[in-house]
Amino acid sequence: MSIVLFSTDFLLSLVIVTIILGFSAGLIDAGESRLAESFREDHVKKRVADGVEVLINSPGDPPGWENLPAAMCRSPGLAVPGRPGVISYRKFMKLSSNPEIIGRALPGLRVSFTLKPLNCSIRAIEAGAAPGGGDTVVVRRTLKCDFLSDYAVRTGTGICPHQHNDTWKCVNFRVNSSSDYYLISEVDDGSFIVDTADNMSSSEIKLVSKAVKLNLTEGSVVWLHVKGHGRFIIIAVPTGSRDCMLPLDYFEVHPCVLEVRASNVLT
Repeated sequence: MSIVLFSTDFLLSLVIVTIILGFSAGLIDAGESRLAESFREDHVKKRVADGVEVLINSPGDPPGWENLPAAMCRSPGLAVPGRPGVISYRKFMKLSSNPEIIGRALPGLRVSFTLKPLNCSIRAIEAGAAPGGGDTVVVRRTLKCDFLSDYAVRTGTGICPHQHNDTWKCVNFRVNSSSDYYLISEVDDGSFIVDTADNMSSSEIKLVSKAVKLNLTEGSVVWLHVKGHGRFIIIAVPTGSRDCMLPLDYFEVHPCVLEVRASNVLT
């Protein structure tokens, strides 16, 4: 009788030991799987982070690649030369309209970019293809974006030829190119006057649009007088450009967050 009991106890012990060993093996396999997944994710995240650093700190190759056909871009870069921490809106828009270029900066990865200006008057801009799957990693960088500040005309001040009072803002500038000139304003219920040394005018023009084209003669020094409360800027854009329809904030530099999402290496 004792032998039978011993055999039963022994078999029961074997079953318990087998269950424990099987459970332990399952835990080890799950741990190894999580470790491998974590390693893969860390590897992708490092690749993305390294690629993003190069992208935002390099102007790209060749210089001015954003103005060339996409096929001529060997290595894209978003940096504005000589201005650390500032990226170019034009370069980002080139990536947005030519997503195949992204693969030259981050090869083997499925990547999407979102540029989010902190200024809510400028909409977020996206580039690339949204990665899929649960292995997506996210990298964020805070930087500045130069949207179209090079279009802004440098103006001077001085003694207003009309001797306007403080209800007016009076600036002068030289017309020195074949660009189209626009007055972009946020002035409410305002008016403006444009004149030159050779053609003084006191005729006020009502500001009825946020973008007003100025008919100017190349080589002349122009005085612009704006009456009313609110900001304004003068821009010079290539003939026929529709950038003149953008809000005033687009012609400045603004802080932004660059969000990069990437999935595992494609096979």
